[in-house]
Amino acid sequence: METKDTLTKNYIFEAFYNLLKKTNCENITISEICEKAGVSRMSFYRNFKSKKDLISKSIERLLINLKTNLLSYETLNQYIVTKEIFSIILSYKDAFNAFKNTDYADKFMNSVSKKLFTFAPEDKINPSKKYIPIFYFSALTGVISVWVDNGAKESPEEMAKLICSVAEFPIFADDNLNLHK
Repeated sequence: METKDTLTKNYIFEAFYNLLKKTNCENITISEICEKAGVSRMSFYRNFKSKKDLISKSIERLLINLKTNLLSYETLNQYIVTKEIFSIILSYKDAFNAFKNTDYADKFMNSVSKKLFTFAPEDKINPSKKYIPIFYFSALTGVISVWVDNGAKESPEEMAKLICSVAEFPIFADDNLNLHK
């Protein structure tokens, strides 16, 4: 059962995502978020320190959804991880578009890249190739940015096949990483 604070947070997140579909991130005010969510400013500040904190926690939420999706697989490989990343991004593409040409754009993509890297557990990374995941996820965020800019016309499956055909990197020591062990 969800608590009142959890519900309030969810209302705020959803209001923020809906506003991002229509408005550039920098132009959205906390008052607009609260009005759209049907909550008071006090409720907003009980859950978030600022709009920047809301943005940071929105990214966290997106990546938690990604991690949850990845944990549903028995084993992971580069194709599955890449496809799931594109699937999650597709579901939040309006939010990504709203960050374009803002002060948040670079910070947003850098944060996503750093957080994606944490999905490659250090003890599972091929030690002789420890820099490969950094390169892979950094390059991937660049591709994601252009893909979203171009309207995300290709499916997540098509993008994963394309990325894997061009950049077949052994990210994990075992290419079929079992996260359930």
